[in-house]
Amino acid sequence: MRKAKVVFLIFMVVILSNCASAKIALEHKDLKVSTRMSNSIFLELTDAVENTVYVDIKNTSDKEIQVNEKIKQAIRSRGYEIVNDYKEA
Repeated sequence: MRKAKVVFLIFMVVILSNCASAKIALEHKDLKVSTRMSNSIFLELTDAVENTVYVDIKNTSDKEIQVNEKIKQAIRSRGYEIVNDYKEA
């Protein structure tokens, strides 16, 4: 008899915990994450000698995104020199 009570108690705990998990899953089924850029800047290619740019990249999202160096490498690969002072650009 005692063994039957323990088995029943374990069974009820499993059933109730599954119901709680299902309730949470149903409440958050439409969870959507939106990541977007606040401002996009497009550089026009020029034939001028001045190919010096100042780059300041800020992550305004709540995600940890490491793209700063990749963006700078892409700019350098197009022939631009990146400077640390915006007055030099």
